[in-house]
Amino acid sequence: MPSEARLADVSRRAHAARVPTTRRFLPPTPSNDLARAIGARGFRKWYEGRLVESHLYLVLAFLCLILLVAIIEQGGPYNSFGAALLLLGASAIAGWIGLWCTRRYFTILETAQFMSDRSECPHCQAYGRFEILYTGPREDAEGQLSPTLADLPLLFVRCRKCETRWTM
Repeated sequence: MPSEARLADVSRRAHAARVPTTRRFLPPTPSNDLARAIGARGFRKWYEGRLVESHLYLVLAFLCLILLVAIIEQGGPYNSFGAALLLLGASAIAGWIGLWCTRRYFTILETAQFMSDRSECPHCQAYGRFEILYTGPREDAEGQLSPTLADLPLLFVRCRKCETRWTM
């Protein structure tokens, strides 16, 4: 864990050079993907992108539902066995893709909402105006978080407006 003096020095130099501080001392691990994405684009743009992505999955799931209903409607006693088998396979694929898209929609939305609930500065109530200092593993001893949220890294952040530090 970097010392406070080192963090302040790195932050000052990075701000002067207009380089995001998150890229300086976050090691390249899969758990830091969230921190890297937020650091590269800013929290508000990251959140907006996640909402757009999740709703695209919802639209795709809805289109799969329409396709599934259309495939089921095409079936009937007048079709041959081969056509019925083809319709059954197509409906199974459309149903599986629709369920997968629905699951992705809820997972992305849950992650974005969880981070959004913690992105307001406790001191000045500035929403999404923070810089990530460093990350760490999230501990959930009581098991209150869903498996999706338990895998998120714990972000140690500082408000850009009032310099207050808190964890997300």
